[in-house]
Amino acid sequence: MKKLLALGAASLIFAGCSTNTTVSAPSPIPDTTADTTQTTPTDTTMMTPDASASPTAMATDATMMPDGSMQVKLNTQNDLGQSGTATLTPSADGKSVVVVLALTGGTFTAAQPAHIHEGSCPAPGAVKYPLTNVVNGKSTTTLKMSMADLLKTAPQLAINVHKSADESSVYTACGNLQ
Repeated sequence: MKKLLALGAASLIFAGCSTNTTVSAPSPIPDTTADTTQTTPTDTTMMTPDASASPTAMATDATMMPDGSMQVKLNTQNDLGQSGTATLTPSADGKSVVVVLALTGGTFTAAQPAHIHEGSCPAPGAVKYPLTNVVNGKSTTTLKMSMADLLKTAPQLAINVHKSADESSVYTACGNLQ
């Protein structure tokens, strides 16, 4: 019962981020014994998920914190060994959001482009908001909008980090905001 109440409270927190939200009972836990075999694409430039990442981990990347910030787990992509977190913190006046990326793993000598994309991992769609390039595993960007406005700009959003500007089609890490 406590778990159900906690899930209901979390749903209400997320419901406050949208002007048109239906709160419902939590979905049953997915059957993890189902066949999740992935096929390898023939085009090697396609963005594919890391084979060791579970589908349920990719679907539950964001956690709303009590202080109004959101933490997003950035899962490794393409077996490149880079993962980390994105922390989105609203400003005191609520008019902007600071996005801090902290990544570890992999060896990347060039600056890594990062963006908030429409869609979801492992293959998000168009870039919605550019973020400051990741250098030495770190990036900080201030978006001039409220957290609520950010989250309602698209039905699904994902934060994605690219290998480099020259290899922008290769994703190193990705996490779903919604």
